[in-house]
Amino acid sequence: MSEVGETPENIVPVTKPEKQNVKSEVLTATDKIILNPTPLITDKDITPPSGDKRDFVSLSPYWYRTEDGKLEVRDGEINPEVQKYSDPERLSEATRNIFITTLAAETAEDETDKEKYAQYAVSTLNAWFVDEDTRMTPSLEYAQTKQGETTGNHWGIIEGTGLVHAIESVNHLKESGLIDEETQRSVETWFTQYLEWLTESEKGKKQKEMPNNHGTFYDMQVAYIADFLGNDELAKEAIQSTKNRIATQITPEGEMPLETKRTIPYDYQLFNLYGLSETAVLGEKYDIDIWNYETEDGRGLKKAFEYFTDQLKETKDNPFKMNRSGELHFSYRVASKAYRNEDYWDLPERFYKDPLVDEVTTKMIVRG
Repeated sequence: MSEVGETPENIVPVTKPEKQNVKSEVLTATDKIILNPTPLITDKDITPPSGDKRDFVSLSPYWYRTEDGKLEVRDGEINPEVQKYSDPERLSEATRNIFITTLAAETAEDETDKEKYAQYAVSTLNAWFVDEDTRMTPSLEYAQTKQGETTGNHWGIIEGTGLVHAIESVNHLKESGLIDEETQRSVETWFTQYLEWLTESEKGKKQKEMPNNHGTFYDMQVAYIADFLGNDELAKEAIQSTKNRIATQITPEGEMPLETKRTIPYDYQLFNLYGLSETAVLGEKYDIDIWNYETEDGRGLKKAFEYFTDQLKETKDNPFKMNRSGELHFSYRVASKAYRNEDYWDLPERFYKDPLVDEVTTKMIVRG
C-alpha cells in the first residue's frame, strides 16, 4: 500500500466460496504465481538508512525536492523517484500471492494441487514473517520518507494495510488444516510485535490521530491484527473508534470533505469507503453495527455510499486515476449485502471488467 492507496488486489476473504467458478480464475492465477520466485523484501537496490534490508523503506509519493533544495508537496502527482523503491510493490505482491494461493488450496479438489498451493502460501508466509534472513522487520519506521531525508513518516503506516490479507490467509489455512503450528505461531509472534509498534511508537500514535483515510486504515489494521491475536477488547475498541471516524469524516449529506478536496477525489473517497467497509465487516463478528450507525444529525456510512454513488452515476468514463478494481468490488459488494441493494452489486462492472476480482467477490461475500 502507499499513501495514494495503490492496492492492486484489495480483497480480504470474508467467506468460503462455492467451488464451481472460483477454480477457473483462482486456479489459473495460482498456477502462474507458483512458477515465479517468492518476492522478498531483501531483494532490493536501495538499502534503508538502518543498513538492514529487512526494514521496509519507501518514498512519500507526493513530496518533491525542488532544484533549490526545498521540499514541496504536489497532491495527486506521484514523484517518479517512487519507482526506485520496490518494497511497497513486493509487499503487495507477496500478500496478494499468499491470499490467492490460499484460496486455491481451499478450493482445489485434487489433493496434490491442494498441497502444492498451500505449500507456496506457507513458504511465502515463512519468507516474510518467520525466516530471520528474509523476514520483514515488524515496523514501518522508514515508510514514506520524504525525498532527500532519512526518516520515515507516520503516514507511511498506511503501507501496511495489505498485511490484513496475510492474516486472513493464515486464518483460512488454519481452518483447512493446511498450515503447521510452528509457522502459525511464528506469524502470530511477528504480528504481536508489529501491533506493539503500531500502538506504542510515536509514529503509530500520530497516525491514530489522523482525521482522514489514514486514521481509518490505522483503526482497520489494529482491529484485524488484534482479532487475529485473540485480543478481543482491543479489536472492539478499534472497531468502535470507526464510529468516531464516521462522525468527523462524513457530513449529514454523506460527503467526505477531507477526501473530496483532494486532487483525485474519486480515488480517495472510494479508498476511505473501502477502509470503513473492511472494519464494518469485522464489526459484524463482534455485533458492532458500523453499517447502519448514525450520529444524531444523520452522519453515517450508508449516507456516504449514497453520496458517492450519486457522483459515480454522473460520470461517463472511469473516474479513477489508479487501479481501484479490488476496492470498488469489495466495498460495493459487501455494502450490497449490508444494505440489500442489488444495484451496488453490479456497479463495479461498469468501471472494471476484472474476471478474477469479480469471481472472488462473487463467491466470498456471504460466508456459509
